[in-house]
Amino acid sequence: MLRKIQALVADVAQPFEYGNVFTREVVHGVQRLRIALDDGHQGFIQTVASCLTGPFQLLYVLHTSRTDAQLGRYESPQLSAEGVHVFLDRYGGFLSEDGRHDLWVRSHADDATIVWDRHNLIYAYGPLNDFESALLHRGAQPGAPPSIPDPHVHHYHPERDDEERAVLRAFDWNVKPLRESDVQFVAKSSWSASLRFSAQSQGRRVPDINRTPEDAHALLAMEKHKADDAVYEDPSLWAVPLPLSGFLALAIPGCSRFPSSPACSSRMSPPGRNCTTSASRRGEQMYEADDFVVSLLTPEQVGDVASALAAIDKAWLHIRYRRIEPADYGAPLSDDDFEYLWSCFVGLPDFFTKAAAAGRAMVFTVDL
Repeated sequence: MLRKIQALVADVAQPFEYGNVFTREVVHGVQRLRIALDDGHQGFIQTVASCLTGPFQLLYVLHTSRTDAQLGRYESPQLSAEGVHVFLDRYGGFLSEDGRHDLWVRSHADDATIVWDRHNLIYAYGPLNDFESALLHRGAQPGAPPSIPDPHVHHYHPERDDEERAVLRAFDWNVKPLRESDVQFVAKSSWSASLRFSAQSQGRRVPDINRTPEDAHALLAMEKHKADDAVYEDPSLWAVPLPLSGFLALAIPGCSRFPSSPACSSRMSPPGRNCTTSASRRGEQMYEADDFVVSLLTPEQVGDVASALAAIDKAWLHIRYRRIEPADYGAPLSDDDFEYLWSCFVGLPDFFTKAAAAGRAMVFTVDL
């Protein structure tokens, strides 16, 4: 069974259950139900749609695409309850098992809205008593739903890509831009596919790991709104917290991006290795400005970085850290700052080693 969302436990994706519970809550003065089902989302929505007057309208919010589709809010034509049932029968599996979208079902006459979101939660507005009766009939119980796991990961499955295309052909949709609250990824430049950060990753930079070298180079041709999230499909390659500029030169092959930084000197190079500016070490640079670094690394280069990082220990890094000029570093040097630096670094060698062993290319991104 494919999953839309999983918890991250020690950087390993794990299934979890909400517990089939629901609760009333008030948001901006409006009552709604917050519904946390472990399965049966499609059936519940079909049940309550049958009890509503209609006509209906669907809102398909495509916030992430693997098919180069236009991201946006796709509004359907007016539908009957039967039309809603047909749509859910056809695409319910896709909606249940893939995290690239949200679905809204609106009955205007009832002033009722059902929102099935990317976290597999349902929010229901309208005749709440009727909704609660339907939930009780399905075996759900009143009770505050547990929090969404933190951290967690959304899955965007390649085998579901044809269904994404089919959904977008299902109606003559009226497409409107995403709202700010819809956006799953934030792009910091036109190379948005390689710069997206998960809003659920708690501020951790997420390197994009592609399945093959061909996939990695295909990334270069991506248009603005395409997201490649193959990293989420391999539990052995979850993202690790990445450090700031203190050891940037150690994490990125080559240092030509930082010619004035003391981190780009031979005294900062790992044992037995020189800080080189050759293209073979720094990867293919995908972004040419001073606020961000984006390097496309081949599997061979990922292995080279893994070997370099494996040679670094805490004592060695501390010596090099103390050689940094505070003025260039942008912050005072301190033991606490170094401990933070080390805490960020400790998972990085293993991450690169796993990626290298899997023969993965990598798009490495980091803020400056």
